[in-house]
Amino acid sequence: RQDLRERFLLFTGRLERNKGAHLLPEIMKKSGILIPLVIVGEGGLRKELEHAFKSKSIDARFTGYLEYPEMLSVLRLSEFVLFPSVWSEPLGRVLIEASMLGKPSITFDYPGGHHDIIEHEHSGLMANSIDDYARNVARLANDSTLRNTLGHNARKIYESRFSPEVVIPKLLHFYS
Repeated sequence: RQDLRERFLLFTGRLERNKGAHLLPEIMKKSGILIPLVIVGEGGLRKELEHAFKSKSIDARFTGYLEYPEMLSVLRLSEFVLFPSVWSEPLGRVLIEASMLGKPSITFDYPGGHHDIIEHEHSGLMANSIDDYARNVARLANDSTLRNTLGHNARKIYESRFSPEVVIPKLLHFYS
């Protein structure tokens, strides 16, 4: 496996268009950030992405699929998460996992469940375009205070909305 002791950004998910994986090379190039992007996952776009990152001279490291505990270990070490999904996902599990570990995320501002997890400028950042997304990547990569604040707030949202202590009683009440 790759050496993950240096700073890196993270995308974890299926390498498919609906997950926005095809946008990652352009986002990273426009961000101007030289921090590596670690990509955890498999999918139909892997070869295309490998070629796009290489042709743009962007340091992207593909791990392939990782089992859940190993994926969480990589997530824990990352600076923040890129979640460029291009559809209105009802619930972005990766966003909850990032919040659980106190990591901020960047998403597109589409309607959907990620608004229940990410609050713009409070627990993460939302973008309205690829250029806006790239600016947010640069902003978050270059501002450790912002990363820490957003990550801290993301953890609080996780604790108040998604932790087992909150979810299990709600489910038990629902089923009773």
